[in-house]
Amino acid sequence: MKLAFTLASLAVALNAGAAPGELVKGKLVGGGGNDDVSVTILSDQGKKIEAYCVGKCGDWFVEAGEGESVKLNPKLKGKPVTATIATERNAGRIAGPDDDERFQFIKNISFGK
Repeated sequence: MKLAFTLASLAVALNAGAAPGELVKGKLVGGGGNDDVSVTILSDQGKKIEAYCVGKCGDWFVEAGEGESVKLNPKLKGKPVTATIATERNAGRIAGPDDDERFQFIKNISFGK
């Protein structure tokens, strides 16, 4: 019983050390892609941040012309958003790069007022 409690405590402690992500407030300024879509946010501090959506951005994209690429719906450009973004291992989420390569991923995103 003590061993199970110790292992559970260790697992919690290790997870607590993981970066939960950075809270970013700003405006959508772009986005799109072919196989994997991303958004670009201009933060309130003036920094452009690009992060992969991986299912977190909803139906925000429209066809960009011929081919399979999409772009951010123009109606959404300039809209205020609040997002949690974390730099993490690819781990098979993005087609092409190795699993160990690190990218910024949207963990949570919502429109503001």
